[in-house]
Amino acid sequence: MQDIIQDIIDSAELLCQRNWAERNAGNISYNISENISFSQLKEFEHEELSLSCNYEYLKNTAFFITATGSKMRDLKRDAADGIVIVAFAEETDKCYIFSFSGQSKKPSSELPSHLLIHNFLIKNKSSYKAILHTHSTELIAFSHSPEIRTKDRLNDILFRIHPELSVLIPKGFGFVPYQITGSVALAEATLTELARHDCVIWEKHGCLAVAEKVVDCFDSIDILTKAVGIYLMCKSAGYTPTGLSDSQLAELKSIFNIESISGSSQLNNINSIIELIDKSNDIIILTHINVDGDAIGSSLAVKEYCKAKGKDANIFIDGEVSENFNFINSIQSLAAFDQEKHTGCLKKADLIVILDLNDSSRLGEIENAFLSSNAKKIVIDHHLEPKIKADLYLIDSKSSSTAELVWSLIKSDSKIQISEEIANHLYFGIMSDTGNFVFNNTSSSTFLAASELVCYGAKPNFLYNSYYNSVPARQIKLFGKALSEIKFYLNEQLCILVLNKKMFEETNTSLSDTDNFVEKLMTIKNIKIAIQITAIDDKELKLSFRSKEGINIREIAVKYGGGGHSQAAGARVKNVQLLEFIEKLVLDCENLNLEGAA
Repeated sequence: MQDIIQDIIDSAELLCQRNWAERNAGNISYNISENISFSQLKEFEHEELSLSCNYEYLKNTAFFITATGSKMRDLKRDAADGIVIVAFAEETDKCYIFSFSGQSKKPSSELPSHLLIHNFLIKNKSSYKAILHTHSTELIAFSHSPEIRTKDRLNDILFRIHPELSVLIPKGFGFVPYQITGSVALAEATLTELARHDCVIWEKHGCLAVAEKVVDCFDSIDILTKAVGIYLMCKSAGYTPTGLSDSQLAELKSIFNIESISGSSQLNNINSIIELIDKSNDIIILTHINVDGDAIGSSLAVKEYCKAKGKDANIFIDGEVSENFNFINSIQSLAAFDQEKHTGCLKKADLIVILDLNDSSRLGEIENAFLSSNAKKIVIDHHLEPKIKADLYLIDSKSSSTAELVWSLIKSDSKIQISEEIANHLYFGIMSDTGNFVFNNTSSSTFLAASELVCYGAKPNFLYNSYYNSVPARQIKLFGKALSEIKFYLNEQLCILVLNKKMFEETNTSLSDTDNFVEKLMTIKNIKIAIQITAIDDKELKLSFRSKEGINIREIAVKYGGGGHSQAAGARVKNVQLLEFIEKLVLDCENLNLEGAA
């Protein structure tokens, strides 16, 4: 423990030397769970603190964190006066605060952010235990520049300015547009960036880094600040720095074996993904629970792509595939994951490709095997805020579907011949995720992709009729029962459809029979928000949200632990009273700007 305390003291002194610690600016936390636990501390005086979130991976953990009002200059003199211990027992929606300075202290107001990040690090089995947030003067000044409104632009500037940067910090830096200090929005946006980076710049605010020790966090921010300082010196001297050329960056990448520089374009990401697949032999493809058309089409297309490259690839899913998809060629390739049979497959794999999900919890029963695998990992997805640690990413939230992104990958590989089967799988994925090209996620690039796939043999008429015009009678009966009890709110601009256990029993149906129900609700005149509440069991509800353009329904999904897109999102809740929960949802929707919607 003394080594940890000394690390915090040394880092506080460095922050003061750099003038990054004005008044009570910045905060530090450190995971000390290997050194102490609540059971060892509980005899000491403490306060119980209820939390607004359930941090499921923080059971029986403990952390040092700077106290509210503590100053770095005081911390370097007396750590006990500026640090508290936050400990968890079995329950993870409350913690216990211990202070050892002789007076009661509270943890930093940034506690929720620190806990959220530690929860993420533990979940992903990271070796990182330290978090440092500080106010680097140069970084704050740099973030005000109109030249850096995107992360790619920021990384491109900095990697070209200082050659050491791409060697020491090859993953590059995250960037979060301005958010209110201490807000949930800031914490979630930071978590998204930490899935790919160890250091994140907060626009007009400062920087946050994670590492094994606090001083390592400081070093990351320090080298970043050095590059920014060089850039600002050149600009203040009246000229724009030329920076390293593309060929010089490529030479660095080659000499130091840097797989990917974060600031690279999507095309470079595609090329890196193709190279990694070429190097791999045992490939696993995973997608989300309750597979939909995009997940199925993308997974089967990637499997066929690997096959065309002479690679073995297996697809695993949690659960069964709805019979609605039985018309798809090779649908039997999606194997239901069995813990005993298949965990070893993920252990010996050298590459895992994750498709159409942004959080490993969406893998269901496969999550633990995925997190413990040492395989290289690729994420291809079109959802906001990816929270999966991977080696390479192909992510675009503006893409209509994951299938459209997979198409951009496959068509870039000149070494393979694109088969009719690949074309059909990807066309179906795009078609199903765009509601046959009518949802507002459909763009000109979506139509272009569909056109290209038809040229390679995709059959639009067959796919449309097989999916949209082949609904089993029992699903219509289920939908009819639910429709008979549909409720309207907010001047009939909001409708809520509830599917309960009794309805499923009476129609001999299951969760997989509810595909597209919520989309059908959006065809009702004047409806701007549609919500489908489906009973998973006696304790859990599945929520599906849809909205018209101009209404960000995702805000409500995120509030209840879910996510998705602005007009299509989802979440799951447990242990709620249905009628009371519906009242909350109506109030949530009322707080959105329904009048401004299309």
